[in-house]
Amino acid sequence: LSSLRGGFVQNQFMLRAKQRRDLSINLGGGECEWQPPLAVVPLEIDLWKTLLVGFPSGDKRMTYVQMEALSGLPSKDDWDFVYNGYSNAPLIKTNYPHNSGNWSWGEEADQVALVIQFIRRNMVEYSDIWWYMSYETTYNEDRVKVEEMYGQRNDVDEFYAWRDEHVLREIYKYGWYIDYWMEAGLCRDPYTHNVIDKDYWDCFNNPMPIKNKREKVLICHRTMSKKNPWVQLEISANAVQAHLDHGDFLGSCSDAAQDPEFVASSPGLVHDDHPTTDSNCESVTETCSPVAIISADKLRTTADGPAETEIIGNILKLGPAEKTAKWVINQEAWDCIWDKVIDKNLGPMTFDDRDISQDPNFSVFMLEEMLGEVNRLIDKYSNDPWTADQNANRL
Repeated sequence: LSSLRGGFVQNQFMLRAKQRRDLSINLGGGECEWQPPLAVVPLEIDLWKTLLVGFPSGDKRMTYVQMEALSGLPSKDDWDFVYNGYSNAPLIKTNYPHNSGNWSWGEEADQVALVIQFIRRNMVEYSDIWWYMSYETTYNEDRVKVEEMYGQRNDVDEFYAWRDEHVLREIYKYGWYIDYWMEAGLCRDPYTHNVIDKDYWDCFNNPMPIKNKREKVLICHRTMSKKNPWVQLEISANAVQAHLDHGDFLGSCSDAAQDPEFVASSPGLVHDDHPTTDSNCESVTETCSPVAIISADKLRTTADGPAETEIIGNILKLGPAEKTAKWVINQEAWDCIWDKVIDKNLGPMTFDDRDISQDPNFSVFMLEEMLGEVNRLIDKYSNDPWTADQNANRL
């Protein structure tokens, strides 16, 4: 069946190759007809591949459905490469270097596009994804469950349980994630944002699996927040020494909070002042620095959405003209594509199929920490050496 399907898809693709494209269809005069993308791209087709990166949430999904509609070409999740093998899809979406992502595509990426979304909305959507992916035991079953449940809300009690256990760690990772791509893979501690060496980076980025309770170790890890200077992590026993070498403490942070001398007596964080860059970035043709930044929030709105689609279309047209660029629908139809996919909700379900006005709450303290992280980013990318950087200004 796979061979038959592959042969059918290949024949259909080669027919389209002679015609250049007819998904989605440009009807002229700014009108269009939306069609779903191909499921498979034959291996002999050479395409310029975009790595679509963003903190775990629904923002990349909002973006890749636009990319698929503009080009008629499919996207693949990073974990598709892990569980289903190689794919020639020209659009690769990932949460990497967040621990929910995986650099699984090897040297397939040619350029990076960074998707940014409002931090509070990011946290709500990440909790929903966490909830969706917790039902089944296999990757493919989880993917089916996601498609079935994408428009549903997380159970309120489950959200608050997730929030109280995870959200502070994820708030600090939000800015760390943006820094990683803006700085072309520079290795930083997710919580202090200090530059770190490769060994310590690997503790965060490639943690040893925790197979049983005897391997679980609680540590109290330093952050850069004045109001919340420590965050509790559960790590593998194999990673303990690296954390202790960098100023962390064994045990829970609740124990630390009861000791008034704990923070005052803690050693200064040891880190390597010499920049270390993630070696994975060497495999990206145009480096890990994004060619453009996409705003998922602007993409949703009538006022800004079509302009954001223009940014997405121009990203697809980068690279050699004979590769992905030739599959992009004529620009006169781009506004129509936005209208069909975002405004009319054709195509896959997105978080906009839910009522986002009913988002659950965060505590004042959590919101203050979100503001602190956003203000840190604004201050950093508003000053040297970023003042002349186009992406930094947009960010």
